[in-house]
Amino acid sequence: MASAVSVCRSGDMSVALKAGLKASNDDYFSQMAGINQIISIAHQINSDVINLSNHKYIAHQIALLYQSLVNYNNSLTMLSYKTSIETGFKQIKLTLNSFPEGSIPKLTPDQVQWLLDLTSGLVSILTEFPKDITNEAFDVVKFLQEN
Repeated sequence: MASAVSVCRSGDMSVALKAGLKASNDDYFSQMAGINQIISIAHQINSDVINLSNHKYIAHQIALLYQSLVNYNNSLTMLSYKTSIETGFKQIKLTLNSFPEGSIPKLTPDQVQWLLDLTSGLVSILTEFPKDITNEAFDVVKFLQEN
């Protein structure tokens, strides 16, 4: 079977879709969904740390953010965020578990600042769509621009 690019150059777009462009579309949408998931969780954590007086579930949200990063991409950019979460998570978990039963768990000001920096940094980087994070996601866009 001919490659999608060679088929498209001959002018038959419907054959190109069958020949592999669909796989690129799937990769693109999967990458965009991963980026959206990480950004959404980061926004939620950021908002909860600022607006909630009870930080009981922040550790769970951080774990969800970490898992989203692990499932999404293994770039060096994301590796630094994963490492930061691995280090900071333990301390946050200790802090939140140290409150007596019936009291309201609250992060320390340093932990709040760390989470704000972490989440805003992730959102900032991901909305720039750096090449090491998005890798092949934009092959579809590139292909369409060329044709």
